[in-house]
Amino acid sequence: MTAAAVLSAGLIGAGMLFTGLYGETFRQTYGAPVSQKSATQEAGGYPQLSTYEEFPGLTRIPLLSEEEEALEAFEYSLTQKYPNLASEFIESLADCYPGESLAGENQEICFYLQTDERCADKPFGEDPIGIYGCGPSAMAIVVSTLTELTIDPVRMAQWAYENGYWARQSGSYHTLIAGAAKAFSLDCESCPREDTDAMRKALEEGSLIVVLMGKGQFTDSGHFIVLYGLTGEGKVLLADPNSMERTNQEWDLETITKEAKSYAADGGPFWIISRQQ
Repeated sequence: MTAAAVLSAGLIGAGMLFTGLYGETFRQTYGAPVSQKSATQEAGGYPQLSTYEEFPGLTRIPLLSEEEEALEAFEYSLTQKYPNLASEFIESLADCYPGESLAGENQEICFYLQTDERCADKPFGEDPIGIYGCGPSAMAIVVSTLTELTIDPVRMAQWAYENGYWARQSGSYHTLIAGAAKAFSLDCESCPREDTDAMRKALEEGSLIVVLMGKGQFTDSGHFIVLYGLTGEGKVLLADPNSMERTNQEWDLETITKEAKSYAADGGPFWIISRQQ
């Protein structure tokens, strides 16, 4: 209840409030008001409050500032937009560090590097993010780009671990991609490796594509990257959370489809992720 409502309740129902349930307690605690006593007062009743100074024992409840009201309204709106996330979790994202902005011809993304000193030695389950955290780092890029939330690899790794997506000394279970997309109110769909037209169309429309790469130029085993745009010449722009060098290059889509894992569970190795319509 706001301060105005509290005061209004006292003003409108003073007789009932003080002479009824709380009358005697109030008299014993604060005594008679400074203003003139009346017959009503002698009987245990009290006049309407005019100032807080008459009853110094009362605590003034401060009104929210416009900035605080706006913040509360914004936080409430986020809980409505992301119903799968607890409000406490959303509030905790205020401590996340911002990513680096990378601009392509189709869209700008929020990039995170898993080897960044701010997260490399932090835990993903019982493993370090710098070695095993490409999955949470990739999804930190996706969520921070496509939603109003900012979540860094540290917080995403913690969320992924708490929700059962950590695979000991193997990185992430493939279910992390669709699972995180759903939790953060994003659409996720599988894309066949050979459907490069669908991939290009998705990138042109501002969607992101998470790819699980196999042995090749990106990894010796398995590694998640994020495709985020196309150049005017049709090359692919990508965010590799384990390499700034590879991130700064332009790639042929055919190279990506060729080196992607031959198989991935839960709809992979290509997941198109977009904002909900």
